Amino acid sequence: MRAFYSRYATDNVLTLQEAELALHGADLSRYRERIASYRQMFQQTGNLVALAEIEKLVSSARVTRLKALSDEIAARTIELASKVDATVAEHLGETLTEAYLQTAFAVQAGVGAFITVQAINEDAIKQVIAYPWSGDDYSSRIWVNRDKMVREMTGILKQGLIQGTSIQTMSRQLNEKTDAGARNTERIIRTEANFVLNEGAARGYEANGMESYRVLATLDTKTSSICQSQDGNVYKVSERVVGKTYPPYHPNCRTTVIPHIPEIEGLARRARDPETGRNYIVEDMTYKEWKESLVQSGS
Repeated sequence: MRAFYSRYATDNVLTLQEAELALHGADLSRYRERIASYRQMFQQTGNLVALAEIEKLVSSARVTRLKALSDEIAARTIELASKVDATVAEHLGETLTEAYLQTAFAVQAGVGAFITVQAINEDAIKQVIAYPWSGDDYSSRIWVNRDKMVREMTGILKQGLIQGTSIQTMSRQLNEKTDAGARNTERIIRTEANFVLNEGAARGYEANGMESYRVLATLDTKTSSICQSQDGNVYKVSERVVGKTYPPYHPNCRTTVIPHIPEIEGLARRARDPETGRNYIVEDMTYKEWKESLVQSGS
């Protein structure tokens, strides 16, 4: 942003009319080289989504100063989204596998009989993490978030030039949009991680012949109403429906599941004290029972 103003502004002032002037000579060559380098990068990585997004940037024959800046922002967000996409895929795959194995171990330890379980193969992992349980898969949501952020940042640039907004103010506004985009990405990752964590648990149950599960909500005052109502409910593993009878129930959902084994139920669970923030052990109880105990004790 500062480099853009340093190159084209007069006394740190740049009008929209000046920003809409076409690039020529060295500036145009520099722009084309930058876009070409991004295209080459994504051709080498084989990321077709990122490559398609880059191709959109070069579809226009006329390149203005403002378009060059907007395209640079877009290209950098494409690069970032591409890296996040790949990293999240790896993280979700590892989370799924670990949840599956830990669940299998916990179930076998609970019944006192250890048997060999078959590992989840790569195709199954890809199928699970790409499942659009909330309408879109994690990758689509990352790219939709990226598109939204770019549109808003481009709007800030155009509006700022029209209104004569200072470079300091526009830079701050752009940083705020970047931070908001990062928070949205974090929310997506947390929610998707919860999905694969619970799906790994379900597959662990299936691999060990467990027929039902019990919903386990976090015991604190931040627990959502839907998770409160689901806490303690028992369902068949084969009939689970994500978002209705199986977590996650909503974005940032923290609810998980445990195997339903009637003969060993009644174990203790942890709750969080709303005043101290510390965990403490309580006898097995539902969210409703826990909340009522706080009211009775005056907490």
